[in-house]
Amino acid sequence: MVPGLSLCAQPGDESVEVSSALQLLGPQVVVDWGLGVLECGASAPDRDGGPAVRASFEARHQAVSNLLRAVSALPLYGDTSLGEAARQLPELRHELARMAARADIVAEWQEAGQLTAVARLDLWGTPASVGLLCLRLGVVPSGGLEGALAQDEPPSPPVVVDTRDIEGGRLQPSLFPRFWTPAGTLLPARLADRVRHDPTAPVRFVRSREELERLLGGADSLYVRATEIRGNARCDMVVPETTDLVRPERILVLY
Repeated sequence: MVPGLSLCAQPGDESVEVSSALQLLGPQVVVDWGLGVLECGASAPDRDGGPAVRASFEARHQAVSNLLRAVSALPLYGDTSLGEAARQLPELRHELARMAARADIVAEWQEAGQLTAVARLDLWGTPASVGLLCLRLGVVPSGGLEGALAQDEPPSPPVVVDTRDIEGGRLQPSLFPRFWTPAGTLLPARLADRVRHDPTAPVRFVRSREELERLLGGADSLYVRATEIRGNARCDMVVPETTDLVRPERILVLY
């Protein structure tokens, strides 16, 4: 949990859900790669006292601006950030700005003469999510499995990709990580197709074995040990040739 920023804040007495895959992107900017949530905070001085209407407006406006910058900095796959993709595609840039402007203000509090607001954006899982937006605008190419995924055949069990033993630093989570074989062949993980038909997190990043076991709930899974992290951004994973990622129910990355 980041001091001063309540991730996945909920109104009232509802519980706050936080996964173990938290990453601090900057001051009052945090992404939860396990839940697929990005939150940004901003503070404004309460000069007038009372209901702090002016400070509330300023804090909310700045939180949304911070959110847009944070979204642009998110790694998409390989060495490509979402902002780099948006610079090549004006439609994506405009949609990201509109999405940030519609972001939910999930927390607001007044303290020590300042009012702080927190803006939240889902990375996937809702009609306005970043993942679905990238798919709709063609940033992430679909694998052409629309017909296959509509068949009665169920998807394969969850795939667990363990990257903890890789030397040289941790994996950097990304929106749509790519998977490679040792020979340099790109594996068809079909993440975009999974999002198209089932808009939940296609890949869930997990930092602890305990959380992984909780997510699996005793279900069978395919365990794969990654052998290498590829690219300067350290987003792509090299896995054995025999790994089947075509129809997984979920991909859980332990890092």
